[in-house]
Formats: sequence, structure tokens, C-alpha cells
Amino acid sequence: MDLRRGVRHRVGTTHGRLGLAAVARPGLNAYNDALRERDGAYGQATWRQIQVVGDVRNHAAHGEYDQVQRAQVDEALVFVRRFLAEHEA
Repeated sequence: MDLRRGVRHRVGTTHGRLGLAAVARPGLNAYNDALRERDGAYGQATWRQIQVVGDVRNHAAHGEYDQVQRAQVDEALVFVRRFLAEHEA
């Protein structure tokens, strides 16, 4: 599964489960921002890591390989797996 799509799906599912209003332009950043603003959904560190995963994914998807290091991809994979396990749909 695409990293961003997996996290976006889980973040979107969490967003809906918490009863937050629909976002105007659904996507990872919009859902992530809405969840960060809600107390208790998750903290600033998790919000930032989701932003980093999205950034890494975007650089790779657009062929900007000089902007992505192997260690960043490895860290993103570890984070996504942990995030998906901790935030079940």
C-alpha cells in the first residue's frame, strides 16, 4: 500500500470516528490539521511526523529522488506501521 494513502485512509477514518466535521478538500494535510486541532486525537509530534511522511512520499512520487534519503524512507515505514497499529480503523 502507498504510504501516504495508508496513513491518509487511517487519519480520515479516525477523523470520521471522532465525529469531526467534513473537510472542504479531503486529503492527508486537511485531515491531519483537523485532528491536531482536536484535543486528544494525537499530539504535535505525531502531526509533524505525518507531515514528514507526506513530504517524503511527494518527493518520491514526483521523481525528486535527490530530496529523499534512504534513512527517511526507512523511518517513514517504521512510523506508518506503528501509526496504523496504534490507530485501528
